[in-house]
Amino acid sequence: MGKKRELSIAERSSIITLHSEGYSERRIAERLGLPRSTINYTIKRKRETGSPDIRPGRGRKKVTSKSQDHYMQLT
Repeated sequence: MGKKRELSIAERSSIITLHSEGYSERRIAERLGLPRSTINYTIKRKRETGSPDIRPGRGRKKVTSKSQDHYMQLT
């Protein structure tokens, strides 16, 4: 499995533009050199949220409180 990287704004825009022009997911993937699953995910996100941008709130949630963080800094 290759390294994952975030798509640039230009890449996401290209995917959406090509899809709206009638290109299939397979053709978009071949043209841009990206996996079809990435194309599918980007189009799905655009359809569901209205924007192909990364959704906020991703990643690991904070477990410690502010006072615990402060205590760890002191020790």
